Amino acid sequence: MSPTNDSPTTARSRPRLFGLIAALLLLAGACASDGVTIAADPSVDPSAGSSAPPDEAVTDDRSPDSDLAPRDREAAEDEPAEAATEEPAIDEPATEEPAIDEPAIEQAPTAPTLPATTVFAPLETTYDFAGGPPAPGTLPIAPGEVTARWYVEGDHYVVHYDGLDPGIPSCPGNSIQTTGGFESVSNASLAGLDCSALSTAVENSTSQGVAVCGDMVFYRTLIPADRTGTLFGSFEIVDADLNGVGATSMSPTAPGAAPEIDLAELGC
Repeated sequence: MSPTNDSPTTARSRPRLFGLIAALLLLAGACASDGVTIAADPSVDPSAGSSAPPDEAVTDDRSPDSDLAPRDREAAEDEPAEAATEEPAIDEPATEEPAIDEPAIEQAPTAPTLPATTVFAPLETTYDFAGGPPAPGTLPIAPGEVTARWYVEGDHYVVHYDGLDPGIPSCPGNSIQTTGGFESVSNASLAGLDCSALSTAVENSTSQGVAVCGDMVFYRTLIPADRTGTLFGSFEIVDADLNGVGATSMSPTAPGAAPEIDLAELGC
């Protein structure tokens, strides 16, 4: 028998050795599952590497509340939130601005309201005192720019020079032409023009002559209200030598044709 061949005794002892090793392995597995620490095999090299770094920390993804028992979490959720602290409001004294005295705005006088009249005509016929047409630029109103509207106040006619600027220095005048000729002819000063060169000039008063109401020009005539004929309402500018220009209108009339007004009630 060569030295490399096992003896019959050795051959018979191998199965028992293998069974003993298997039993030890089973015992080691059972102890590991029960928390028994098995000593490291001294044959294993502790310097050998592994698939995971030995010092790498394990990250726990659970939230802090996940470690609480369900009842503890419910109790935490039911706790009232801490009330916000409100700062007390500070009542600041109201600042009163000083009142500013604004100047009172003067209201413009209201123009008198006049009744409608059927006795009226525009001043369309122009002339100069020499018998010809006015020279260009000598007549400050255009033909037809002013209209004579007739009324009755008391026992006499009143004429409203509608459209006439009360600031134009002039000598408005009027008359009536009847079957006997021209009657009750008069002129009066507007805006300070001297009309004394005219033989028909009269002084302005509460019963005759020019009356200005705001921007409206009236004239209290000398024409009796019971006359029938043609009313002439004129606008004239004259100098001391009786050189002048004018414009006039013609309106047929009869007693009762013109409505009555009261210039005093209108503020004139």
